[in-house]
Amino acid sequence: FGETIWTLSNGAKVLVKKTDFKEDEIIFTATSKGGSSLVDDKDAINIKALNEVISVGGVGNFSATDLPKMLAGKKASVEASVGNDSESLNGQCSPKDLESMMQLTYLTVAAPRVDNEAFQSYIERAKAMLANREAHPMTAFSDSLTAAMYGKHPRAQRLTAAMMDKVNYARIMEIYKQRFANMGDFTFTFVGNVDMNTLKPMVEQYIASLPGNPKKENFRDVKMYPRQGVHKNLFEKEMKTPKATIYSIYTGKLDYTIENKLKMSILDQIMDIVYTKTIREDEGGTYGVSVSGRTSLYPYGSFTFLIGFDTDPKQIDKLLAKVKQGLDEISKDGPSDENLNKVKEYMLKSYAEAQRDNGHWLNAIDDYHTWGIDSQNGYDAKINAITSKDIKEFAAKLFAQKNEVDVIMKGIEKK
Repeated sequence: FGETIWTLSNGAKVLVKKTDFKEDEIIFTATSKGGSSLVDDKDAINIKALNEVISVGGVGNFSATDLPKMLAGKKASVEASVGNDSESLNGQCSPKDLESMMQLTYLTVAAPRVDNEAFQSYIERAKAMLANREAHPMTAFSDSLTAAMYGKHPRAQRLTAAMMDKVNYARIMEIYKQRFANMGDFTFTFVGNVDMNTLKPMVEQYIASLPGNPKKENFRDVKMYPRQGVHKNLFEKEMKTPKATIYSIYTGKLDYTIENKLKMSILDQIMDIVYTKTIREDEGGTYGVSVSGRTSLYPYGSFTFLIGFDTDPKQIDKLLAKVKQGLDEISKDGPSDENLNKVKEYMLKSYAEAQRDNGHWLNAIDDYHTWGIDSQNGYDAKINAITSKDIKEFAAKLFAQKNEVDVIMKGIEKK
């Protein structure tokens, strides 16, 4: 990708790509495998609150309210987060504020600040927000969806107002420090208007000085698997203006490759076109259908394909049948040439435009060096090579696994 690679004394790898796309932008990400998968299930509540809690205290000697004042007039920010399969840092700055961003990076890892008063304030705000959310019908829908997909797995439960008193600040900070204890396991990627001679001594000062060793971690399987087989959950909810919300979710195994990611993206967009015509325009059944296809490496090569929409409760059966019909037809006949060409044309145009975008290169470099996926080189040739037959066979392979969860919330008049 034209990146310069430095390996630091603490084991961290630094990848730098200088660009001239935006004069005032340098962005970076740092990734290490592991994430919350390496934390025990008994910390499920703390894991859920972690990303919001870690920043409430600020860094170093600066509280979360003092920090923006210290950075007034500067464009520099850094955020830490812990995902299911990895932990990461993300930041951005203007070239003149590079050192401020590097200092923030150092402090975020080495000196997270504890502020019990700020934590208590966060808990009270979260309780109020979560209590308000309880009254919303979509909260009940989301809970039903999670239960239908993952049963009572502790990591699948959402935070409720009642759980907030069980959030343990000291334990969260302990988990955070553990996840960022070994910077030798991180890959840092910098993209943008970077001056190498300015960046290099700052990398040595602020990143190489962080603790690190050669030990490499990987995520573990926490055994939170989606439900197998066919399952339907229909429930009623009182509403002022009754409507039905329908989600059909298909899951299964799928090798995590760039070819499969591209086919999934094409299938997702084609079904969006199909359902816009059949469900929205032909039937007048909804304002819009949301279609989302995703491939994942964690905890094993897998996919999730989701179709969701709101409609009149009287239309549930008819429109659900249209959803199934659309999937059957693409698995049996493949997409029309018109739809396939439209989607490929859009993807190729987006790819061409992305060549002048720092975020695209940041993701491409991080994807390759962290996850082994090359989403840049030969991308256009790979898209051009995909045929209607490929999409037909791909769809048939996904939906033949017959893991399907339908969750339907049927609104009824308030009594």
